Amino acid sequence: MVLIGNDYLLNFNKKNEFTKAQALHKSLISHKIVDEEVGKTFAASHSHVLEDWPFITPTDICTLMLYQKFTDWENYTVVSEKYTSLWNTKSNFLVIMKTEVLRKINEDQKKRDPERSQQELAE
Repeated sequence: MVLIGNDYLLNFNKKNEFTKAQALHKSLISHKIVDEEVGKTFAASHSHVLEDWPFITPTDICTLMLYQKFTDWENYTVVSEKYTSLWNTKSNFLVIMKTEVLRKINEDQKKRDPERSQQELAE
């Protein structure tokens, strides 16, 4: 299992005194490393509902880098209302785009290749 979440950002002032704790995720998310039915899992995702963290968090990235050798994941996606973060686990490359733009891309792909869209729905 890969566990993501139940993490906090701790802030300190210049005197190294604790000033604030902020939850980055409201819960602990567990992902299976391998899907028993398929034999592999190539991607995983979760969503962010906290307004202060619309992007993938630093602890998300650290966790993904820590476990990348144990998974077959090629991508990890974090979706919030405004932004979608796409992390490539093989190259450690991050792309952040507006969720609205990603929806438009998906709609355009369905229009361009409706047969493929129907196949994906059937699977």
